[in-house]
Amino acid sequence: MPSGQIISLKIPPYLKEFFVFRHGVEPIRASSETKFFMFLVQYLTHKPVGWKMPVESADTLLVELPYNKLINVRTLNYISPKHFPEIKTYIYGLFYGAFISYMNNKVIREHWSIKYAIINFIDEHNMSWNKTNYETLKKIFDRYRNPESKKKKENILTTPATKKRQFRPSSVPQNYI
Repeated sequence: MPSGQIISLKIPPYLKEFFVFRHGVEPIRASSETKFFMFLVQYLTHKPVGWKMPVESADTLLVELPYNKLINVRTLNYISPKHFPEIKTYIYGLFYGAFISYMNNKVIREHWSIKYAIINFIDEHNMSWNKTNYETLKKIFDRYRNPESKKKKENILTTPATKKRQFRPSSVPQNYI
């Protein structure tokens, strides 16, 4: 039996699995002393009329807000979907720090292959094993290791010289552009 109000947050399944692994079973208890509770407080508002709790799914994280003296969670017990991106960014930041630290330790210091390190990370953090999770984590680590690759692709397609050639009318003299 919950000792507070339960709210639901829509986040990607791999972030949900990571967060549940770090903080216990669902609903995750966000006690009033935790940073996560203090982060969520700013987004709490009244439930809209006719709102019903969504059905538990792979992309819905359930969080229990305890009754406390700081905020009345009996009335402020809803987070609007427009705030989900900020909450997702917060959880992603926690995940990203842990994942990159783990990968740097295994790949750079212990000389593991990237594939084996990702598979081991998925296994150690009780994440479901599927191609989507593996490819997502691989892409995150590739972007971390090669931040220039995306910029180079953009620069090849849109260099200043090609922009001038594409939009310069042939009848206008060069010094007017």
